[in-house]
Amino acid sequence: MKEENTNRFDQVLEQARAYREDTSRAEFAFETRLMANIANLREREFGEIGDAGAFLAVFTSWIWRSAVGLTPVVILAVLLCVFWFGLSLPADANSFVNHVTGYLPYKPF
Repeated sequence: MKEENTNRFDQVLEQARAYREDTSRAEFAFETRLMANIANLREREFGEIGDAGAFLAVFTSWIWRSAVGLTPVVILAVLLCVFWFGLSLPADANSFVNHVTGYLPYKPF
């Protein structure tokens, strides 16, 4: 009896391991449904296209994303300008710029 139950259990496990679910229905037009859901979310968030608030929401989100993306570039440009033009400022003994630029490698002519 115990051996018969073990054989049945092994058969059930083999069938369970061999089973492959059919996912073709879930894969059908996945991109289309995804784009429709994204459009639906945008419509709920920003309202109708004709609303002035929708334009403002899209514009401010675009400005925010570009500002965040350009922050490292602006920081590098500011540092470059500080170091480039900081060396050519008049050297005063009490100047903060003179103190900071004193640590930079600089060879006079």
